[in-house]
Amino acid sequence: MKLKFQLNSLTICNSILLSPCQTKKNLINKDLSWEEWIRNDNEVVSYKIVLIDKKNKSKIFLIVNFTYPVNDGSLLSSWYLSPENIMNGEQSKPEGKVTKALRKWFFDKTNTEIPVGGDWGHLDAAYDHWNTVGVIACNYRSSFKNDSEWKDYRRRNKF
Repeated sequence: MKLKFQLNSLTICNSILLSPCQTKKNLINKDLSWEEWIRNDNEVVSYKIVLIDKKNKSKIFLIVNFTYPVNDGSLLSSWYLSPENIMNGEQSKPEGKVTKALRKWFFDKTNTEIPVGGDWGHLDAAYDHWNTVGVIACNYRSSFKNDSEWKDYRRRNKF
């Protein structure tokens, strides 16, 4: 599976473009088998697709979220990417074997070291200890309600 990361955008297999300028209408199309993933007050706010990495014979999960209210013009606000073969596992701290393996996988695929961030957003490996799962998480600036939340997030993540 071919991944290309450039500044603030990730291209997957030359067909899926994840960027802060991407709209729901352009990303969630009939050519790919997206499924509705999370609903909030009966409104779909997230979509999921399972991609197949034929070379490594594994699944890669991609979840995308959009700015609210969600409509065709809503911008991509965040995305989560994780290969099935390294996303699960227990680690006792936010930094551990799962996040380390995800960062290595992302570097091997894109030649980009993470974490990386800027005025556009932030990209890093993240771990959910409740579900014992790790992901490559990208939060674009548009996912924050206001500048104060954005500045707090930047301060906490030191970028």
